[in-house]
Amino acid sequence: MDSVAALDRRKEIEPYLSSMVDAVNTKNGESITVADRSRRVLALMGFLTDITEWDWP
Repeated sequence: MDSVAALDRRKEIEPYLSSMVDAVNTKNGESITVADRSRRVLALMGFLTDITEWDWP
């Protein structure tokens, strides 16, 4: 991928979001909580926002 603009919602973003339903906590082997899912989405959103503001390719 050459840029953030090249992210495809159907190919990259939606599969990532869907995969979190089956995500497992590495410490206890249980499914991650809804709060954990939310934190992961917010962290990714923050990362993408930051690198866009920095004019990362």
